[in-house]
Amino acid sequence: MKILICGAGKVGLALGKCLKLADHDIDFHEIRPSRIYELQTDGWKISDKTVYTNGLVNLDRDAIFITVPTPTKNGEQDLTAVKNIVEMLS
Repeated sequence: MKILICGAGKVGLALGKCLKLADHDIDFHEIRPSRIYELQTDGWKISDKTVYTNGLVNLDRDAIFITVPTPTKNGEQDLTAVKNIVEMLS
């Protein structure tokens, strides 16, 4: 399967490693330049979210995992990062 993992922190990277062991084709979407550098140095593929078909993002993936931080603010989960990824994908 071709899989995109949005967020390459502890959870995303662990998920990517496990799926890679199962022979899946893994790409990461990450916004932190230092993390992108680490991923590329370790041989991981970084997605290019700027590929468009008919004005829409062409994901060409069988599955997408969103593994971004959701910190607690005032007793509630802050889903800003999740919302940003969903907007980027739509």
